[in-house]
Amino acid sequence: MSNKIKKAELLLDRIGEIDDSLLSEALSYRPQRRAPRFALIAACVALSVMLVLGAVGALDFISSDRFQNDKSPTSPTPTSLDEVMSELDGEYEKLSEDELPYRDGNSYLVWQYSGESGYYVASLQKTQLQELMGKIGKGDEVGESSPELECKVWIISGGSVLSPYLKSNRGNIGSEVFEYDAEIYPTADFILCVSAILQ
Repeated sequence: MSNKIKKAELLLDRIGEIDDSLLSEALSYRPQRRAPRFALIAACVALSVMLVLGAVGALDFISSDRFQNDKSPTSPTPTSLDEVMSELDGEYEKLSEDELPYRDGNSYLVWQYSGESGYYVASLQKTQLQELMGKIGKGDEVGESSPELECKVWIISGGSVLSPYLKSNRGNIGSEVFEYDAEIYPTADFILCVSAILQ
């Protein structure tokens, strides 16, 4: 008898010794049902989309007007230079015409309220002057008649005096404050710049 046959007989004998209950249990075994992979993938995609939308919503909320770090109300944008000047609290030095610093090497924003004799003066830093000078002499024309201004405004720099209510040309530059009829309305950029300097 060959070795193969002996091994087969031995195997059959051993199989015959296995308890039948174990065999029936092995035959009836069914593996546990797993969730399909596509359901897991779909859940991951849905979660990712929700996270992205949540992040976008949070960024939108932070950048919106509803969210402010200081929780202070925003002030409305001034519509005219007269409006900016009329809201000042009088914290600026008032000088007579003889006291105005025309040639002291510094630059100033000067204004006079209608019906008053004195002039109010605010010092300008070099960067503030450059910003104002880049915006002066531009604006919409006032039309056929000059408006009545509540406050006349001048800039004094380097011995020259000019007004934001006048177009940029040599005839509109003086060596002292001067009377004028408005030719233009200063631009919104100029008004915001003055507001930032004085407020």
